Amino acid sequence: MAEERECGIGRHAVTGLLLACCMLLAGCGDTGSAPTTDGGRPQGAEASDANSIESMPTTTDAEQPDSNASGGDGFAEADTSTEMPSVVTREGTPVTARLLDWKQSLELAKSQQGKVVVVDVWSTSCLPCMREFPGLVSLQESHTDDVVCISVNIDFIGDAPQLTEELREYVMDFLVKRNAQLENIICTDPDSTVYDNVEFASIPAVYVFDRAGELRKLFSNDANEFGEEEGFTYQKHITPFVEELLSAK
Repeated sequence: MAEERECGIGRHAVTGLLLACCMLLAGCGDTGSAPTTDGGRPQGAEASDANSIESMPTTTDAEQPDSNASGGDGFAEADTSTEMPSVVTREGTPVTARLLDWKQSLELAKSQQGKVVVVDVWSTSCLPCMREFPGLVSLQESHTDDVVCISVNIDFIGDAPQLTEELREYVMDFLVKRNAQLENIICTDPDSTVYDNVEFASIPAVYVFDRAGELRKLFSNDANEFGEEEGFTYQKHITPFVEELLSAK
């Protein structure tokens, strides 16, 4: 009996041992990880990666900068071109200024037939010009019906592609302070272009046209006709000459 019990115990022990081994062998094939596909990647990884790519921001062809329409660096060039107004005005004052080139300025002067026309070519860099400017304003105020006074400013020296707004406003400041209620022109040609097309070497210079539009006198200081220091003035020279033309009706 003792041997049978020992053998029974041995058989149970062996049977238990065999069952434990079977269970152990079965467990080695299941590590608790997700089932794998080819290459050992967990199932669902492809979907996960695909979702990650789809969620990344992408740049479409429509969103990409067009280098052909830019300066070559992928950024569109700013449009700096501005159209100049034909007339410059200043709120609160009747003073205005036209923007004309030199040829247009002369055409305006010659179109005033029936009246004596005075064209004063000046610049804010010319002290004698600014000193005599009030004489031009006074001449227009005194003869509003028979005389057309035109001031042509040539401050633009061609250092920019076109006359700048800053320069226009600077000239307008001067005109407004002098209450220049006459035909004011800010020349859009560089001063060098003006000098290439006139008979004088420097300003101040004043043209006087008669009622028929004919040039009767060019006042300038080139030949020292009016003295080396003082030069011509409205009070002594231009106004008396204009009044002489007016009297010869």
